[in-house]
Amino acid sequence: MWFPYISLGCRALTGLEPEAILQDVSRFIDLIHPEESDRFQASITHSAATLEPWYWEGRLLLPDGTVKWFKAESRPERLPDDAIVWDGWILDITSYRQTAERLQVTNERIATIIEGTGDAFFALDRDWRFTYANHRTERLLGKPKPELMGQNIWTLFPEAIGSVFYEQYHHAVEQSEPVVFEEYYPPLDVWFEVRAYPVHGELFIYFTDINDRKQLEARVAERTAEIERTTAQLQAILDNAPAVIYVKDPEGRFILVNRQFEQLLHLTQAEIIGRSHHELFPQEVADTFQISDQEVLTENKVVALEEVTSREDGLHTYVSSKFPLLDENGQPYAVCGISTDITERQRAEAQLQATLSLQEALFNGIDYMIMSVDTGGIIRSFNAAAERMTGYRATEVVGQASPALVHDPAELVQRTAELSAKLGIEIEPGLETFFANARRGQRDECEWTLIRKDGSRFPALVTIAALRNEADEITGIVGIAQDITERKQAQETQRKLAALVENSSDFIGIADLEGRAQYLNPAGRRLVGLPREADIKEHTMLDFVPAEYAPTFEREVLATVIETGTWQGESHLHHFETGETMEVEKNLFTVTNPETNELLCFATVTRDIRDRKQAEAELRAAKEELESFFILALDLLCIADTSGHFLRLNRAWEDVLGYSIDELSNAVFLDFVHPDDLESTLAAVSILAEQKTVVSFVNRYRHKDGSYRYIEWRSSPYGDLIYAAARDITERQEAELQLQQQKRELENTLYELRATQGHLVQSEKMSSLGQLVAGIAHEINNPVNFIYGNLVHTREYTENLLEIVGAYQEQYPEPPEDLQEIAEDIDLEFVMTDFPRLLDSMKIGAQRIREIVTSLRTFSRLDEADCKQANVHEGIDSTLLILQNRLKAKSDRPEIAVIKDYGSLSDAECYPSQLNQVFMNILANAIDALEERDEQRTTAEKKENPSQIWITTAEEQPSWLTVRIRDNGPGISETVRDRLFDPFFTTKATGKGTGLGMSISYQIITERHGGKLTCTSELGQGAEFVISIPVHQQAATTD
Repeated sequence: MWFPYISLGCRALTGLEPEAILQDVSRFIDLIHPEESDRFQASITHSAATLEPWYWEGRLLLPDGTVKWFKAESRPERLPDDAIVWDGWILDITSYRQTAERLQVTNERIATIIEGTGDAFFALDRDWRFTYANHRTERLLGKPKPELMGQNIWTLFPEAIGSVFYEQYHHAVEQSEPVVFEEYYPPLDVWFEVRAYPVHGELFIYFTDINDRKQLEARVAERTAEIERTTAQLQAILDNAPAVIYVKDPEGRFILVNRQFEQLLHLTQAEIIGRSHHELFPQEVADTFQISDQEVLTENKVVALEEVTSREDGLHTYVSSKFPLLDENGQPYAVCGISTDITERQRAEAQLQATLSLQEALFNGIDYMIMSVDTGGIIRSFNAAAERMTGYRATEVVGQASPALVHDPAELVQRTAELSAKLGIEIEPGLETFFANARRGQRDECEWTLIRKDGSRFPALVTIAALRNEADEITGIVGIAQDITERKQAQETQRKLAALVENSSDFIGIADLEGRAQYLNPAGRRLVGLPREADIKEHTMLDFVPAEYAPTFEREVLATVIETGTWQGESHLHHFETGETMEVEKNLFTVTNPETNELLCFATVTRDIRDRKQAEAELRAAKEELESFFILALDLLCIADTSGHFLRLNRAWEDVLGYSIDELSNAVFLDFVHPDDLESTLAAVSILAEQKTVVSFVNRYRHKDGSYRYIEWRSSPYGDLIYAAARDITERQEAELQLQQQKRELENTLYELRATQGHLVQSEKMSSLGQLVAGIAHEINNPVNFIYGNLVHTREYTENLLEIVGAYQEQYPEPPEDLQEIAEDIDLEFVMTDFPRLLDSMKIGAQRIREIVTSLRTFSRLDEADCKQANVHEGIDSTLLILQNRLKAKSDRPEIAVIKDYGSLSDAECYPSQLNQVFMNILANAIDALEERDEQRTTAEKKENPSQIWITTAEEQPSWLTVRIRDNGPGISETVRDRLFDPFFTTKATGKGTGLGMSISYQIITERHGGKLTCTSELGQGAEFVISIPVHQQAATTD
C-alpha cells in the first residue's frame, strides 16, 4: 500500500510532511490508534476485495500522546494492471467530537433532572409535535413515549381541540407569554395546575397534581352548607329548651345560640352570631371556654365540665356538656354546648381546672418534643410530639426509662468530652451530661442525633433547662427538641448546588440590580482572566463585555432581560489579562422572589464556544474544497431531494444530455428516465429513502435531442438528500448489446412470459386470462420457432468463423498493434470460449419456453374460457406441473411429496381456467406454509416427518364433485380461519401476498359455480380445503 499523492493538509493532522508519507506509508499507518488498527486494516482489505467505497471514522495516536479524531472517505478503482487506486479525502473532526461529547453530557444531565421531577413534563415544537416527554407524561396521556414522540398532539387527542388546554396552549404560543391555569382532567379524575412556557419555538408544559387542594376546598364548602342546614333545623328546638345551648366553630365563634343564651348575655342572636367568646366574655372565662372546646375537637369526644361566666350579679358557674358535631366523614366541625347554672360551686376549683387544661393543651398541642427528667434520671413526662417523633408511647418510658434511651452512646461520650473541656471539669458520660449546664443556670442548646424505637435516626435541635421548686432547688430538667431533618436536607441540597456551580465548566455569575458583579465561579474567573475572587466585585456587567460590543449589549440584551426576564444567544466576553475578545453563548436572566415576585438580581450561565466556531469554520473550508471538486469533476455529479427534484448539478450534465444547468435545476429527475426503466429507478430511490446505503443501478436518460443515453449511477442518502455520481456508459452498453442481442431477447421473452404467468395466477380479473395467454402464446411461438430453427445454422456459422479466427492466429501470431488493441478491448479469447456456450444456453432456453407455453395452455384452458364440460383431474395435474419447481427438493429441504387419490369423476360443467386458478391458490399457499415450517425445523425433524400434500377427489353426493387438498403443515389458527376468505386479508409479509387469492377462489367456487369452499384446521395438525361443485350447474340450486 502506498500513496501516489497526498495534500499538504496531512501536516496539520499528523505532523508529518507529505513527502515523508509518500516515501514510507507505514509512518501514517503506525499513527492509527492501537485499539482500532485491526479494524482499519480490515476495512481497507474489504474495500479492495469488493471495490466498495471506503468510509472511516477513528483516532490517531500522535508521537507526543495527542489523540486526534479524523474522518475519511474514498472510492476504489481497479486499473488495467489490476492495481487499485483510492481517491478521497481525510478530515480532522477532533473539535467536533469533543463538542458533541460535552453536549451529550449536558443533555443527559437535563434529562435526568426532568425525569426525576414529580410533575408531568413534555415539549411541543412549532407544529405541535412532541419533542420530549418524561415518564409521568406517559401516565398522564395514557400512551407510551414511543407513540408520542414526533406526533401532533391534536392528531393524537382530537377530543382536546377547543378545550381549555387547546385555548391556553395557543394563547401562550401566539402571545409568546407563559400561561398558568387550573383544569380538571377526566381521564385520570385529577385536577392539575398547568404551566405552559414558550421557549425558542417550543412550548414547555408542566402538569402539577392539585387534587388534594381541590378536594379540601370542596369539603370546606360542603361542611359550611351542612352547618347552615343543621342550624336552621335545630333553631326552633333550641329556643324552647330550658338550658343554655350554643354551637361554636373551631375558632370559638358562635354560629348558633338559643333564646336562653340571649337572655344570659342580654344580647340578641344577631349581636352574638359571628362573635367569639373572647369578644363576649372576660379573658379568663373565654380562655377556659377555648381549652374545653379544643379538647372536644382534638379528642373527638363528649366533655362534661364546669364553666364560669359573668353576669350582672357576678361570676356564675355552669355545668356544661360539650360534644363535637361531626361531618359525614366523622370529622368534628363544631362544638355544641349545653350548660346549666351551678354558680354555687367553688370558683377556685373551676379556675384551677381551667389552668390545668390549658397546660395540658399546650403540652400536647405543641409540635416540639418535650420530655422532663427528675434528678434521678427517670423520665417524668413525655408529650404527644415526643411519641410521634420517637415511636415510644408515654406509658413505655414515663417512670421507667432515662433520656439515654433516645441518645446515641457514642455521641453522648463525644459530647461529654467537649463539655468537660469547656467547663474545665471531668464529667462522666451519662445523666450529668444533660444536667451540667442547667446546674450552672445556663440554657443548654445544641444538635443531637436522636434514635427512634425502630432504630432509625433523625437530627434534632435540643434545648435543656432546669426545673426548680419554690425554694429554687433543681428538681429536674426539661428538654425541648425540634426535628430539623428538613432543615438539614435543605442545607445539604444547598451545599450540593453550590458544589455544582463551583465545579461547572461554564461561566456562572451573579450581579446585583445595579449591575455590580457579586459572584463568579472558578470556571468563569479562568475564562475572563480574573484569578482572585476579590477582583470580581470591582467590576460591573459591562466591564465583562468588549468595548465595541458594550453599547449593543446594554441597548438590546440588558433591555430585553429587564423587560422579559431572560435573554439567550451568542455574545462576546472580554479577557481582562490578554484583552482577547471571546465568542460565547450566553443565557442571562433575572432571579425573583417566588413569593413576592420581587427582582433580586441578575444571573448568567455562559459557555465558551470558540472551539465550536473554529470547527464550523473548518467545516466551511472543507465544504469549499468539495465545491471545487464538484465543479472540476468530469463525471456527472448531482444532489437531489427524496421528493424527486435536482438541487445541484455540475457542468458535465450539459455535455452528456445537451440541457443547460438552468433547464435541469429543480427539474423532476424521473421525468428524464426511459419509461421501461422507471420501475427499477423508483425501486432504487425507495431503497435510498429507507436505508443508509450506497445503491448502484443503470437506467436510460433522455437527451435533449430525444435520444436516450445509458447512465450508470452510484447514489448514497444523507439526511433528506441523495448524493449521486453518474457516468455515461452508452457506447459500452451498445457494444454489449450487439454481442448478446439474441441472448438478451430470449431472456427478456422468458422473463415476460414468467411475469405474465405470475400476473395471470394472481389477478382477480380471471375473465381476461384466456385472451392474455392466447396473445402471449401467439407472440412467443413465432420468435421462439424462428430462434430455435436458426440456432442450428448459427452454431454452424459460429464454428466456421471461430475456425477462421483460429487459423489467422496460427498464421499471424503477432498481428498489428491496432488489431491487438481491438482483441484486448473485446476480450477475444473469452468471446471464443463463451460464445458456443451462449448458443447452447439459448437452445435450452428456447426448448424450455416451448414446454412452459404447453403447460400454461393446459393450465389456463385457453379454449375453455366459458362454462363447458371439463376433466377436473387434468386441471389439477396441469396446476401441479406449473408448481413442480416449488415442489422439488431444495438445498435446505427435501421434496414436498404430493399424494394423489383420484376417484372416478364425471366431466363437470365448469369454468376450467377459473377452477384451475382455485387449485393454484390453495396449492401455492400449502407450499408456502410447508416451506415456512421447514425453515424452523432441523434436518432430522424434516426426515422424520416430511412435508406432504394429499389430493383426494370423489363424487360424495349425487351430482356433486368434491376435491380435498390437505397438508401436514403448521395449521391455521381459529382467528385467521375466520377471516381466511376476506378480501385483502393476508398473513404473509409485506410484498409477498395481495390478500386477494383466497377471496377470489371463494367467489369462483360459490358464485361462479354455485358450490362450497371450506377450510378445517388445527394448529400443528395441518389444514384441509374442501371444494364441492355440482356436476351440472343447474344442480347448484338443489343444495
